[in-house]
Amino acid sequence: MNKAVKIVVGSLAILGCYYAGIIVTQTIPSPLPAPLVGLLLLLALLFLVPRVEHAIALSSAPLLKHMSLFFVPAVLGVSLYWSDIQAHLFSLTVAVVGITALCLGITAWTASKILRNQKLRFVKHNGHRMQGND
Repeated sequence: MNKAVKIVVGSLAILGCYYAGIIVTQTIPSPLPAPLVGLLLLLALLFLVPRVEHAIALSSAPLLKHMSLFFVPAVLGVSLYWSDIQAHLFSLTVAVVGITALCLGITAWTASKILRNQKLRFVKHNGHRMQGND
């Protein structure tokens, strides 16, 4: 398959998952937004049909390269709601810092569990302790 066909296939897969997410959220009541459901469907597609990964990577590369353009609406939103942000600055700061710390803590805890399990499997498989930092 040549590069142009792969780009078209990848673009169709991305758009198909996006619109499937819209259809799913309109059909089945869900608290998740349609684009998030579309991303989950895209993730499922990548797991179920791994050969489309290259096509999706080719078609998404230009979008990812210019990702900063997608943040222009958010910056404009901040400028429009600056007075509300200033009024609730403490609450917003606590929420952002608290959620970030919680997410980092959960990620660190999960990573330590995964790494410890891998280390135990290595020791069990090889029958000896690892050299270096145990």
